[in-house]
Amino acid sequence: MSPAKPPTPPPDHDGRRSTVRRRLLPLLLAILVVVAGLALAPPDKGKGGKDHCATRPDHPKCDQPQDPDPTPDPDPDPSPTAEPTEPDPTDPPVDPDPTDPPVDPDPTDPPVDPDPTEPPVDPDPTDPPPNLEGCPTDRRVVTISGAQTDRWHDRDIEVPTSVDARTASWIEVGDDPIRIGTAADMCWQGGTVDGRYPDSDTWDQMHDRAGFSIYAPDFTLLDLRMHNQGDAINLKDEASNFVLRRLHLSFIRDDCIENDALHTGVLEDSFLDGCYTALSARRSSADPESDGRGNEWTIRRSLIRLQPMPTVYKGDAPGHGKFFKWDKIGLAPNLSVYDNVFRVDQAPTDGELLVPEEYLETCSNNVVVWLGEGDFPGELPEECFTITRDRAVWDDAVAEWTAAYGTD
Repeated sequence: MSPAKPPTPPPDHDGRRSTVRRRLLPLLLAILVVVAGLALAPPDKGKGGKDHCATRPDHPKCDQPQDPDPTPDPDPDPSPTAEPTEPDPTDPPVDPDPTDPPVDPDPTDPPVDPDPTEPPVDPDPTDPPPNLEGCPTDRRVVTISGAQTDRWHDRDIEVPTSVDARTASWIEVGDDPIRIGTAADMCWQGGTVDGRYPDSDTWDQMHDRAGFSIYAPDFTLLDLRMHNQGDAINLKDEASNFVLRRLHLSFIRDDCIENDALHTGVLEDSFLDGCYTALSARRSSADPESDGRGNEWTIRRSLIRLQPMPTVYKGDAPGHGKFFKWDKIGLAPNLSVYDNVFRVDQAPTDGELLVPEEYLETCSNNVVVWLGEGDFPGELPEECFTITRDRAVWDDAVAEWTAAYGTD
């Protein structure tokens, strides 16, 4: 009989549990170390370059300045979808590169020319700039204002005088609304003159009317506006060395400027928008004495248009005369003409569209806008006159003049 086997002891569950615990404990400790290390590590930038501090500002590392990576990224992400990081307004300003030149903050510095390759336009040093000044005020000053009901005639002024008529008007007050004279070196500025004569008045009637007559030497006339007169400006025997500047004349049914005493003078920066004859320097048959030899009339930077008038001296109406009505026997003043724009829409019914070349002293940079049929009906010196059919040349010149001097 075999000996009896000892009884099988019950399984040792507690011992196996102890063994498992001994084996798992180091692994759990290692996992806890890794997790703790990740939790305490400073946030880095995730996909798209976003800073985790922006989404986890409570992280203990986010309130500490971070040292930038000293090694620049050799291939930065050029993705246009990357969102720009706006600077924190509490951050200190970034010092500029000390090698950069300082930026001049002076607001008075002139702006930089956006096209440095374009050379500046040098004005002609012999051509004076437009004069925007008024009459002198360090002398006797007479002020005329408001609507005038009668003509203004004073030919007995004894001292140099400036007349300020910028707010005055003479509307339908009769023939020869303004006459002034005697003392030298006078000046008149402003005023509006409108004759409002009917279109049926004949050329002979208009020929004997003058809007502004000057009987004084060294006279300056500025900023006058005149419409519907016979002669606009009449320079009498005494009116030597005149200056006419910034005039605006329209619907002038004889001469825009009558200088039949053949004086030296200047017409500049003016707008003669409708003349039967533009410029006259031809003494009348009743004047045997006027002699313009040695004198010079300068016309510069002006716009001059011939306009067909309802009544004419000769030929068919509507019609007009010429730009230059000059003495034919060698007595007229010499002529300097430059930087002007002329316009004519039809051939003249009285005279020819010529420049008196035998009197030309200086001539340059003039344009004639011809808007009539066929070829231009005249001959002009090609070295100083250009003929064009481009209406825009005239319109642009009018716009520039109006912007600069601004009269209706």
